[in-house]
This record gives sequence, C-alpha cells and structure tokens, in this order.
Amino acid sequence: MPSPPRSPRRGISLVPPWVGYWLLFSAVISLQEAAFLYLRPASLPGGDLARFFPHYAAYIQMDGLFRDMSDRTLRLLSAASLVEVPLQLLVAAYAVPASAGLSAATLALTALAATVVKTGLFLAYDWPHMQPTAAGGWGRVVVVAAAAPWLVVPGVGIVAVHRRLRLVLGSKEYKSA
Repeated sequence: MPSPPRSPRRGISLVPPWVGYWLLFSAVISLQEAAFLYLRPASLPGGDLARFFPHYAAYIQMDGLFRDMSDRTLRLLSAASLVEVPLQLLVAAYAVPASAGLSAATLALTALAATVVKTGLFLAYDWPHMQPTAAGGWGRVVVVAAAAPWLVVPGVGIVAVHRRLRLVLGSKEYKSA
C-alpha cells in the first residue's frame, strides 16, 4: 500500500493561529462599527438602540465624523469593512485550527493589507474631524490610539505570514514536491 503524499508544508500552517483569532476579533468589531453607523440616529445617545453601543457615546465626543449624519465617506469605509468581514472569517476558519495553506495565506495577506490601507485612509480623512480639545486635550491621541491596533497588528501579521511563506516555499522539500 503506497504511503500518503508528504505535505510540502511539513505540517506547518502558513497563517499563524493568532492571525486567525485577530481576524475573527476584527470582523466582530467591524460588524459592530457598521451597525452603529448604519443604524444612526437610533444608535446615537438617546436613540432606541443606544444601549447596544454605550462606548460610542464617549467616542463621538472626540471624533466628530461619527456624529455627522451627512458624511457618506465613513459609511463607504464601513461598507469596505463589511466586504472584508467574510474574507476575515474564511481565513480565521483555516488559521485557527492551524491548517492554512497557500490560498489561505494569500487571503490572509489580502485581508491584513486591506485593514491597514482602510485604517490609514480613515485616519487621513478623519483627522480634521477629530476634536483636539476633547478628553482634556487628548482627543486626537485617543482616536489615533483606538485605530492603532488596526495598523500595528495586521502589519505584524503580514510579517508573520510572509516569514512562514519564506520558510516553507524556500525549503528544498517544497521545491522538489
């Protein structure tokens, strides 16, 4: 009886499980943010759904864009997040059990890069709307600090996936498979 073919990845998941957990967490946050934005004014303080978004009551004091019902750019960025969510969940489904192959690694790099780009665009667009005098003069710092994990963690995730790809794809065993 022939033995099963050896995995060119040597059993190594190309996407670290922590990246899958991050993408899962990020998907939940993206869904919550989109719900807050698309359900305004009911989600704003005093609205019927405000009890589901208590943390935004403080955040909108520092970030005027989240209060601005006429601005469509934030909704557009949130729509981009909603497009990203299924991709994040798909990668998480492969990464968490540590079975991610090349296609999952490609999707992970795409999702992580999209998160960095979207967050960067959000901060660039949002900068003039931030209330620098809020939170005792720390309004902009708080808004940037709240967005920073969506720049730093995906950036580290990109490096981690890239390292695993280099490790596996650069191996002699993979090249001969």
